[in-house]
Amino acid sequence: MTTQLEELKQQLVDLPHADRAWLVQELIGSLDHEVDPDWEQSWLVEVKRRSAELDSGAVTCVSADEALARIDTRLQCPK
Repeated sequence: MTTQLEELKQQLVDLPHADRAWLVQELIGSLDHEVDPDWEQSWLVEVKRRSAELDSGAVTCVSADEALARIDTRLQCPK
């Protein structure tokens, strides 16, 4: 890593948390310019399938806390 990059890194690390979080999102977003059409189509099919399951009553929504508790139980994670 160059000295200039090290200096920039230190300046960025010294930013407030919210500013660093925003910058990280922006930088990651700048890497995601190419969209794989097959991937995008697959997600569209999945979203429609899940939506249909909800509409038909085949599945019901649970809170994030409930979902995480179920995962913990299945994985037998210590709390």
